Amino acid sequence: EYTASANYFTSDGFDAGNNEVDVYSLRFQGRYQISVSGAFDWQLGHADGPSGRGGQLARLDPVGEKQVKEQYGVGRFTHQLSPDNEWYAQLSLNRTRQQDRNYAGTVTEVLDFAGVPLSDLSSYPDINADDATFVGPYDYHADRMDLELQQQLVIGSRSRVVWGGGYQQNRIK
Repeated sequence: EYTASANYFTSDGFDAGNNEVDVYSLRFQGRYQISVSGAFDWQLGHADGPSGRGGQLARLDPVGEKQVKEQYGVGRFTHQLSPDNEWYAQLSLNRTRQQDRNYAGTVTEVLDFAGVPLSDLSSYPDINADDATFVGPYDYHADRMDLELQQQLVIGSRSRVVWGGGYQQNRIK
């Protein structure tokens, strides 16, 4: 049993904000019955597209666009030992990348917009108010790996015990 889907989502967002979205995504999933008591389910996906960010009066976050990409994969092995005893092991991987850069202005322009007197810079001799610029390096990379094990036992006609464990590793830069 296999399924593939493609989606496209677009929205102009709210009138007062720069929050438009224009994203496409692809997804593939399947189930492979290994035996009467065991099955392997999997899912792979990808999403990509720009979205708006920033505001009309936000000097350090001016109107702009960011590009976001995400890929993910999930694999799950399920084994039924009896009708009342089932366990599974699942591995999930997710990768997200965002490219988001903007020009907010020189130090002088930003401080003037914020109402901060330039004399306050005298305690920071390394800053040249006319040359330094604020460019928003809002890029980030996030990788996640998640491993999960779980067993479900039915005990009697009114009780069920579920136990398991998991491990998650995140890397963000």
